Amino acid sequence: NNFKFEAQVNNNNQPTDRYRLYIVDALNNPIAQYSPIEGSSLINFSGLTDAERIREQNRIASEISACLSLGKVTFDLRFQPGSPLVANILPRYQLVLSVNDEFTLPLSPVGGDVATAPIRFISNDTFTIIPDTDNNPIISQSPFRDFETLYGLLRDLSPEGTNTIPPGNGDAAECLNYFEFKGLMEVYRQRLEQLKDLQLFHRYAELHPGMEHLGGVPKGGTFILVYVDGEDIIDNILATEGNPIFQKRTNALNPLVEFPISFLVLSQIQQIIFNRADIVVADFCLPYRCCGDTPTINYVLEKPRPIILLERAAFCQDDDTRYEFMLHPEGGTLKGEGSFQDDADGQYYFQPSRITGTIVNERMITFTYVVDGSYDTLTVALYPRPSGTLSLPSDEFCNDADPVDIALASAEQNPAIELSVITINGSVVDRLDPRLYARNDEPERVKIEAQLRDNRTDCTNTIEQTVTVYPTPEADFSANIVNATENSIEVEVSNIKPEGEADGVEFGWEFPGGDPSGNPRNEPFRVFYTPQSEQTTISLKVTRNQCTSTITRAIFDIVAFNILTNDGPTVPQGRFLRQDRIVNRSDFNTAEEYFIEAVTFPGRVGSVQFRYTEPNGNTEEFDPINETQPIAGSNVYRVMDWQPTVGTHVFWAQAFSGKSWTGTASDSLEIRLQITQDEDSIDPEKLQALLNERRQEHQNRLDELGESNARFQSHPIFEQLVNFLNGRQRTLANYATLVEGLINVFNLSTPNLKAEAIQSFAIVTAAFFDVIATNRTGFDFGNLRDILTLAQQGGLNPDGVWEVWEIDSLQSLDSTFVLSRIEQLMRLLEEVS
Repeated sequence: NNFKFEAQVNNNNQPTDRYRLYIVDALNNPIAQYSPIEGSSLINFSGLTDAERIREQNRIASEISACLSLGKVTFDLRFQPGSPLVANILPRYQLVLSVNDEFTLPLSPVGGDVATAPIRFISNDTFTIIPDTDNNPIISQSPFRDFETLYGLLRDLSPEGTNTIPPGNGDAAECLNYFEFKGLMEVYRQRLEQLKDLQLFHRYAELHPGMEHLGGVPKGGTFILVYVDGEDIIDNILATEGNPIFQKRTNALNPLVEFPISFLVLSQIQQIIFNRADIVVADFCLPYRCCGDTPTINYVLEKPRPIILLERAAFCQDDDTRYEFMLHPEGGTLKGEGSFQDDADGQYYFQPSRITGTIVNERMITFTYVVDGSYDTLTVALYPRPSGTLSLPSDEFCNDADPVDIALASAEQNPAIELSVITINGSVVDRLDPRLYARNDEPERVKIEAQLRDNRTDCTNTIEQTVTVYPTPEADFSANIVNATENSIEVEVSNIKPEGEADGVEFGWEFPGGDPSGNPRNEPFRVFYTPQSEQTTISLKVTRNQCTSTITRAIFDIVAFNILTNDGPTVPQGRFLRQDRIVNRSDFNTAEEYFIEAVTFPGRVGSVQFRYTEPNGNTEEFDPINETQPIAGSNVYRVMDWQPTVGTHVFWAQAFSGKSWTGTASDSLEIRLQITQDEDSIDPEKLQALLNERRQEHQNRLDELGESNARFQSHPIFEQLVNFLNGRQRTLANYATLVEGLINVFNLSTPNLKAEAIQSFAIVTAAFFDVIATNRTGFDFGNLRDILTLAQQGGLNPDGVWEVWEIDSLQSLDSTFVLSRIEQLMRLLEEVS
């Protein structure tokens, strides 16, 4: 009821949707007008229906009323615009009232952002300030001399003041204690009214009906005089003012009594003193003394105070939860930082995340709920979320590292903060295990989320830290003895990992006692040792992103067999038997005694296991051989005495790192030595005719292949294939060169010639097998195995050789030698396939 909205009119004198807001007095007269420092003083209600406009006006009035009732009101002065400051004309002021709170402007029916405006009012009337005799400022206009206005000006005006505005005194205002002083004034006013009321005879008679006229008063009673105070009496007082006797008596009293300066009051006192008989009209008495000095006791029945509650008294910063206020009675206005009213349900809520600013330890938030001028307050505590950092040895790990504990780096500084839950990539853990990540040979970023809890406030917070886990490169290789002589052991290192380009990988090789070929990285290479070498290990250390992997392999094997007499080697084509061989019985001296030796690398091993199968199929397994014989420190282990009988002799051996076949075992070595009779010979003309026929068959297959693909026929490799089939270059070295060229055709030719490369490889291999099967000269089957293996790794599948190499006509030669060679070649082809 203290506010009034007045619509503004347009040029046609028609009301608009823009309204002025006034504060009105009890008679509904405007006494102050809403006037913000910035922006329009008109409040826009456009787009609202009449009912919506009235509802919004009531809401705005309720909000402003609550703010003015509960908030700190600041008083200020401003000159009336256009007031001249010239001599003899006192400046005129308007009173300005403002609060720190803001009210919500009318809500648009189409939605949009919510806007607010400051609360500031300026009085409609003006006042002047004049000094009294002591140069104290006095406000001339009575409507501005109320206690609230004077107190506000004393409290809020600048203590320095200006030549036109008097200074304020905030300390004095604080000492006054506004509420107590205002209450004292109100009590004084009420009691003054009561006393005035009691001075009326009829009121006094109603309160004391026992009074009576006795022409006096008994002892202990109360004597009552009744007098009149009318216009006629005042006229008489004024008429006798110049009486010399009156003046004389007044002058006699002046030294003893201080009279007010008001002439009317002084005249009344004079009349009472000198002309009492003309005023008293009656007398009465009471038989008791009246009235006592005890103040009246008043019983004030107040409305119940409003109630404001929340489900808890402590909250955490940045909490997005909406906590509903419990309010009684409903329909009031609630104010407080972080609170809001939901437009959907009309309820008030507290949302801690709406409170901005930094909170160090705690922050107290006070809410005020106002209903019909009565209010209640609620104060809650807002605590900051706990903070901290995770303690990890590094932010980069290798995926072969041991698990590490996750802890708080700030635990010693603030022991109240603890880790409650730790998750990595969504899974709850208690430590970081790098071995679980970067499993696809690619670095992986791992996000660690830790929930902190302050056990004093129960507030939580989630912190994150991301680490990178790098895959540890896998170091691996194979090392095999590929060639051995009396003077040299040749070890091939292959299948090296990491493979391919291996960008960013450092390879560190160590081969004590060995001499490598070239500067190895991850391409196959060979290492050369002497047969007497004692250090036969090869180590590889690979490093990428500071992650390393190391592997060491010991070269530990049966190198060969020796068939010796006391006078030295007797087997043709070299001392070491590393591959199957076919020899004639006449190559041996029947008068000699022969024995078998197993040659190891390194020269001394823990023990050797040996097994021998005779031509008749009987197999004998020998006891463990734990020492080299006959000379300690040599690299031969003498196994058995032996006689070169006709047939196939099979020698088998395996080395162990420990005594009596214990410890690490090497690969086994099995050699087949076929001894044939000298009478096992083939008719040269028959053999030549067969070979010519088979070579032509191979040539026909190659021609058909060339005719089906002209580009392959024109390729340089095709001419090399023809020359090889014609027999002019059918050696093991040229076969190896031809296979290397076919591998290049398979992998590099454009358009694709893979199928032609595989088929031509099968044709030339079958032709070369014909030569090996019928040629009695010695042959290195170990190198042939290496070439076939290389072909398979290069994409040339050797399975096609089975379809091309027909052995029926070769078997028809009925030669033990040829049959033995066919058996060796088929076994070799099967091993490689």
